[in-house]
Amino acid sequence: MDLFLDDARRIVTFFLSLLALAGTAWVTARTGVDVRTVAWHGTYVADPVGSLLKVVAYGAVAVVFLYSYGYLQVRRC
Repeated sequence: MDLFLDDARRIVTFFLSLLALAGTAWVTARTGVDVRTVAWHGTYVADPVGSLLKVVAYGAVAVVFLYSYGYLQVRRC
């Protein structure tokens, strides 16, 4: 999307990124596993703590996006 927008409309990409993070966090929270699940001979493990850490990581990325937007606006990047 960012490829097709000029510099004045880059905020659309910013909001779409935040929306994608929020949607992914919501899906992860709603469809997370309740018990530890092991698949493919132990190479894949899903558990509630993994789902929680994913949501925390999405939140951390969103905070970085929010702080970096102002930083990039001041420096005209």
